[in-house]
Formats: sequence, structure tokens, C-alpha cells
Amino acid sequence: MNSILGIKPYLNRSQPLDEDISITLKGSYFLVLIDILAKLFILLLGYALFMASHRETDLGKHIYIFGIWLLNFLVLVVTIYYAMRRLKGIQVYLKYRIIAFPSYLQKQTSKRPEEHKLFIYSSSNENKLFISFLYALINTLITSPLLFLYPVNILYPLILSLLTFIFSFFIAWHFGCIFIERKILKAAFMKKELNKAELQALEEGYLNKEVFVQDTSLEFWNDKFIIGLEKDFNIYKEKLDTFLLESVFLGALTFTTYIQLISNKENWREFLKTFTRFISNQSLHIWNEHSLSSSIGFSLLLAGSVISSLFYMVILLKRFPIIKSIENVRWLLNMAKYYNTKEESEQNIYPKEDYSKQIQFEIARCEEQKIILDSNFRIISMLRMAGLLSFFFVLLVATLMIDIYFFAFSTCLMLYVVVAAKLMEENKLMKFIMDNRAINKTKKNERKFTS
Repeated sequence: MNSILGIKPYLNRSQPLDEDISITLKGSYFLVLIDILAKLFILLLGYALFMASHRETDLGKHIYIFGIWLLNFLVLVVTIYYAMRRLKGIQVYLKYRIIAFPSYLQKQTSKRPEEHKLFIYSSSNENKLFISFLYALINTLITSPLLFLYPVNILYPLILSLLTFIFSFFIAWHFGCIFIERKILKAAFMKKELNKAELQALEEGYLNKEVFVQDTSLEFWNDKFIIGLEKDFNIYKEKLDTFLLESVFLGALTFTTYIQLISNKENWREFLKTFTRFISNQSLHIWNEHSLSSSIGFSLLLAGSVISSLFYMVILLKRFPIIKSIENVRWLLNMAKYYNTKEESEQNIYPKEDYSKQIQFEIARCEEQKIILDSNFRIISMLRMAGLLSFFFVLLVATLMIDIYFFAFSTCLMLYVVVAAKLMEENKLMKFIMDNRAINKTKKNERKFTS
């Protein structure tokens, strides 16, 4: 079955047509598992917060349940987005690697690189009807239970559950084939399939190898070190600018919140009264019927806004030592680039060796300054994280003062934003999820070459 109601799988071909390179990759449902676990977490958190509230009115509960239901679909959209990005990354990576593969060059040499066509086939296209049904069933069971906790009538959750199942089924039917890993099962050049030996030579002998230049000369590695240091310098500079901009805006925002709170004498008296009762171990009125009490809430807002402002103020005060370290690295890097230019223009071997030694000296000093710079940035990053957590604390306390359901939805949304922002960084988790290369084999090849 190739289509249902006119909807076809994203990679809907099973046989090569007019492409130059045909690659069949192994299906991988790691991202789907993350999607299911994230929705399971949302279900448990949503249920716990729902049961913790004893609000008697209906509107807040209905809005909260419907918001959690929509949040699950937002997680699904993000999962599909990352799977699509990974698929396109694999497609581009394989195309520009394979066009330089010797066996392929012998068959196709008359085209420019951008004219070569590559199509990805997925092994997950097999049993796609069963897989789509299974995912739709699991997604419905995880997404819909909260709808039955507080229904207007029984038809309301049943209709939404049915819509969830139908939507999940067609999403899995169309996009299920994009969840792949870079494990080549079959390959064909100009519709001619590679045999087992040729496929092994392509994947293990070529694609899993990333170091081809076997130049061990000091001049070659000096050039690489300088390029790497220049990249690190630019990253440091942009990171510092980002930290300073964030400190100015968020620090000013939290301090403005503090000023506005203490400008109201009633809020200030509530804070002093609450603080006095807390110090003297007297009982505190913490919770209203469905929200945090105003006395506790304003006290927490005052404390959180002051703490956040202080952390961001320390970051601003710490900026000069970091700027000084960055300028030192810039000066040493420019000196290394200057001596490298002189080395490349020198014809005599002995002055050339002296220039190489001088370059190594400047690079060594750069690396020494980088250690100082890294330690300063670690301190700044910890202060920034503390200030950011205090800022989020202020926001969540404000939502809890309004309504517990608003707080619950804001908490889920904040966690989603934090996780999404973390995935944008180049960290180990992101490399594990998104990298198109064989990471372990790459590191093994690099160790072998550098040893």
C-alpha cells in the first residue's frame, strides 16, 4: 500500500529512478522513544498537579487539560523537525562524500558537484502500516488520559481521543520513514547495486574514515592550530557579548520588579510581617484555595528579584578581566599569524625553522591564556545560570500567585523551552542524537593518526 486517502510516505519510492546515487538506510526509532518518554513525563506531571489542586470551578481545569493535550502535539512537531533535519543532514553529507569515492568517480565525472542526485530509501518503509497503527495507539494512550479526568461530557474526551489517534496515524504514516540512522544497508550508483565487498569498501573503508591528509610536518599543524585558535577566539568574543547583553536586560528587568514591589508600602509591610513570622518560627499562611498566598508570593518575588539582579551585577563587574584575557589571546594569535606568514615566505631552511619555533612559542602562550579564559568563563557561566534560575523562579512564583493551573502549564512550557534551547547547543547529547557520522570510529581514526 503506497498511499492512504492520497497521503504517501515522505520517502515514498522503493526502486531507484533517475538519481545518480541510491542509498538505503536502516530505520532508527530513537527520537520516537524520546518523544514518547517526554509525553509520558508530561502526563505524570500534569496528573500530579491536577490532583494536587482542589479548585471547585471548572474553567481553569478545562483550559489546563486542553493546554496539556496541545503541548503533547508541540512535542511531536519538535520531534519531526529534528528527524527531518537529521535526514537532510545525512543526505547532504553522504552526497558530497560519495561524489569523491573512487568507484563512483569512474562512472560519473562529467557533472558539477551540485548536479549529482542522491535519494535516501528507508528500511522503516517495511511494515509501515503496522508501525503507524502502533504509534497512533501508544500516542493516544499517553496523550488522552487527562481528558477523561474532568470532562464536560463523555463525548468531549472520546472525540479528542479519536482525533488524536487519526492525526497520529497519518503523521506516523507520512513521516515514519524519516527516522533513520547512518547505517547503509544497500547502495547503487546509476541504478547498479553495489555488491557486499563494494558496500563494505564504501562504508568502512571510505565513509568511516575522515583523516586523509597524512602530513605530520610542523608547518602543517601550525596552520591547523592557528585556524582552531581563531575559531575559539571568535566564540569567546560572541559568548561574552551575549552574556553582557543578557545581564543588562534581565538584570534591569528583575531589579525593576524589585523597585515596583517595594514602591507599594502594603507589599513591603507584608514582606516584613512574613519575614518576622518566619524568623520567629510562627505559622505562615502559605496557600489559598487555588493559588499561593499574596504575603508569601510577594516575599518570594522580592527575594528572587534581588538575588537575580545581584548575580547579573557580578557578571557585569567581572567583564573587564575577561575582556583583558580575550585581548591577550587576540594579540598572541596575531603574533602567531604574523610569524606564520613570514615562515611561508622564507626560502632558507634555517630561518624557517626559527620561525616555526617562534610560532610554537606563541601558540603555547595562546593555549596558556585559553586556560585562564576558560576558567573565567566557567565562573561567569555559573553566575549566569544562578541568575537565570532566579529569574525563572520569579516568573513561576508570579504564575503560582495567579492560579495553580497557570503555574502547571507555565512549568511544562518552561521545561520544553529549556530542553529545546539545550538541544541547540553543540553538546554530547545533541551529537549523539543528530550527528551524521560514525562518532566512535571517527575518534578511533583520529587517535590512530595522531599517535
